[in-house]
Amino acid sequence: MYEIVSTVAEAKGCEPTALRPIAEVMNTEAVEAVLSNPEVSISLGFEYEGGMVRVSEAGVEYETSEE
Repeated sequence: MYEIVSTVAEAKGCEPTALRPIAEVMNTEAVEAVLSNPEVSISLGFEYEGGMVRVSEAGVEYETSEE
C-alpha cells in the first residue's frame, strides 16, 4: 500500500502522511492478498484523494481530476 500512497502524494505534491489513510477507502489486507498472488493477473481502480488510482502488474498510476 505504501507504493500507492507514495505515488498519490508525489502527484499531489505533498507528504504521504498528509493524505487520508488508505484503509478508510479500501480493505488493504484483501487487496494485498490478491496483488501478491503470482497466479492472479488483475488490475484494480478506485477513487482516492480527488483522483483515480489504477494498480496492475505494470505498477501504480494516479490521475487527478483536479486539473
